[in-house]
Amino acid sequence: MKKTIRIIACFIIALSVCSCSGITEVFDEDFTDISDESIDLNGEVITYNASYGDNTVLGYEIGTEFSDLAKKRISDIENRLNCKLNIFYGGDSFSSLIPTTFAGTHLCDILCGNSNNAAGAIRAGVLTGIKSLGGIIDYNDFERWGNKNQLLALCYEDDLYGVYPVAWPLLTQMSFGYPLAINEDIVAQLSLTSPREYVETKTWTWEVFRKFIEDSTVIESGNVKIYGFSTTDSAFVEMFVRTNGDRMVGRDNSGKFIFGFSSDSAISAMEEARDILKGSLSYAVYTALPIPTVEKFDNGEAAMCCTPYIFGADDYTVSKSLDNFSILQFPYGPNAEPGYACGVFSGYGICITIPILSHDPEATATVLNELYSPLPGFETMDKIKEHMSRYYFFDKTDCDSFFDMYLSWDNLFNNTSIASKYKEFITYNGAVSSYVDSNRESAADIFEEYIMPNVRGTIAVWGEFDR
Repeated sequence: MKKTIRIIACFIIALSVCSCSGITEVFDEDFTDISDESIDLNGEVITYNASYGDNTVLGYEIGTEFSDLAKKRISDIENRLNCKLNIFYGGDSFSSLIPTTFAGTHLCDILCGNSNNAAGAIRAGVLTGIKSLGGIIDYNDFERWGNKNQLLALCYEDDLYGVYPVAWPLLTQMSFGYPLAINEDIVAQLSLTSPREYVETKTWTWEVFRKFIEDSTVIESGNVKIYGFSTTDSAFVEMFVRTNGDRMVGRDNSGKFIFGFSSDSAISAMEEARDILKGSLSYAVYTALPIPTVEKFDNGEAAMCCTPYIFGADDYTVSKSLDNFSILQFPYGPNAEPGYACGVFSGYGICITIPILSHDPEATATVLNELYSPLPGFETMDKIKEHMSRYYFFDKTDCDSFFDMYLSWDNLFNNTSIASKYKEFITYNGAVSSYVDSNRESAADIFEEYIMPNVRGTIAVWGEFDR
């Protein structure tokens, strides 16, 4: 059965940041508002410095139904709340915020930029704590502002210092890594069971993953005609090291927080990953830079691919090249629960913050709360999933796998050097356990200095750290 993918948006699933070019969408429901009519901000002017491109309205490409809804939302808020929202597009101003704040100069009231850059501003103390605003922004509304996994890096010591507009469709859902793409035509030609069936039955294990790579590899006259798997080393390692249930923040037997990739289960995942890429299965795996790996898949020369380029406007994206493909999560290891899923996240370009020199932080928070209320027809995450299942995925199974990864992602903390303490095992000349031991102390130091403040911040905001 051919899969017809209706690509309406121009965006890329990118591990780094959400595209500044914006989202194109077809949407035909009437606008409704849910504002508190009693609020009067007495003509307050709110300055919003946004990282979105200037060809968008708050991230949605100009001329689309979603951009029209966003534009109308802005107009309605200005009229109802008696305020003016001045939006300046196209820049990430976190680098300017620290010196201007220390100089006592007002830069803006709302700053939207890359969350990795926000981390420096948070540590410098130049952003307003969301918790300190007295509940104007309900950070417990995870479907509106992001869940605890997503907000971890924005928590710091005693408060939460930023949020994400997750209630607005497609702005955040398409910016994380890394799903697997399967060429279902190759699967059918080789009379193989589609991996999506294993995902449905929660039997998509390391063993089954390996067997699929072997069985889908086609060798003719001593040369590989079709690789079972195509990937970059980096993306595969970042994902696979987490498939045995480990995450960046772990706990030891006493309950103490520790760097999560020094455990026996993490070492087991590293050993498995290295054997797949560099050992017994290396003949069946094509490794290269990101674009060549997806092009190998697009050209029918690989049955499965780990890539950020699923959707988008570029010719090499999977959806532009293939009709019959599926999207699914990585396999799970023996120490993980059946069906375990996890994605990875390096940073959003749409982290929304309020600088401490905002002219009126409470008024600013009020505007943000009204501005990013759900758009009509997308009042819940289930409704966003329903829409994406209809227009972007083969069926509900693919969409569920995608969202399972999205909702449980693990932060890479790319604003630190912590990744080098677990990723470089792939080229280490020696036992993986020796690699981990050689990095254990330095990893613990980085973890304590740069990640524990986020853990403490999470506990300060929600009373627990329960991932």
